[in-house]
Amino acid sequence: MSDVTLDHLLAVASRAPVAAYGAPPALAALVAARVAGGGEPLVVVLPDEAAAARLAEDIAFFLPPGDADRVVHVPAIDTSPYAELSPDRRAVMQRLAALFRLSHGDGSDIVVLSALSLMRRTLPPDELSALTDVLIAEEEIDRDRTVDLLVRAGYARVPVVEDPGTFAV
Repeated sequence: MSDVTLDHLLAVASRAPVAAYGAPPALAALVAARVAGGGEPLVVVLPDEAAAARLAEDIAFFLPPGDADRVVHVPAIDTSPYAELSPDRRAVMQRLAALFRLSHGDGSDIVVLSALSLMRRTLPPDELSALTDVLIAEEEIDRDRTVDLLVRAGYARVPVVEDPGTFAV
């Protein structure tokens, strides 16, 4: 890597996919932050979840102040869909939140994910949209419609909310 300048790397990365083997994570984050924003989303795939989470934070560091929300980390779910274990609800919620952001085009143009996250099947955008709603503080809502939507989306109705993925009326 020592004989390649940052300007050369940025020029190549802006035209074609780049595989940066052995590059320090800070360099990969800097290149991603500089290349992103050309109209097309930038997708960065890393071999494991810890590296993906770390790189998403590093990319946000190199972006101009106030632009950190341009980076979306799509976390992997740590259990197999065929295992008899329930996945961590917090991980599921974070993944769905990231997919929601991407499906609604909120200005995020840098997507960071692990190979495991990339391979995991997700809801099609239309189905995800049908199971989501935006609630705004101080705005009136149709209680029964909201309860029905939450149940269809997989939330559990409980007497007292203590865990992610549950709701109470």
